[in-house]
Amino acid sequence: MVVDTSWSVDDALLGRAFGEIDSALLAIGVPGNDVSVYSCDAAVHTVQRVRRARDAALTGGGGTDMRLGNAAASDQRPRHDVIVVLTDGDTPWLATPPRGSAVIVDVLGQIGIRLPPTPPWAIRVEYLLDSG
Repeated sequence: MVVDTSWSVDDALLGRAFGEIDSALLAIGVPGNDVSVYSCDAAVHTVQRVRRARDAALTGGGGTDMRLGNAAASDQRPRHDVIVVLTDGDTPWLATPPRGSAVIVDVLGQIGIRLPPTPPWAIRVEYLLDSG
């Protein structure tokens, strides 16, 4: 999981996305210690193995460049089967998908606010919160 920790992603959006990711991991039976979390804004700050998404200590708060997080995750050996990117989508993207890994982009946003596009090579999922 590559988590966007830039200043524009607030705790409410991350909390919602983490809950959904934990549910998905439980449903497909992924062992808890096999989940790596990359904390990334304009740089990759930490890489941690966690049992639940919420166990990750996230750092950042600057600009956003998810290309760096995707590159770091795709360079990991053994290679990840799936890279999940949690972001508000306001970021540049790699021109081509990371080799050997499927990419799911979870775009975080508020209901009624148009979300930025994601690359055509990624599976897009939207997590929307009511602003009220």
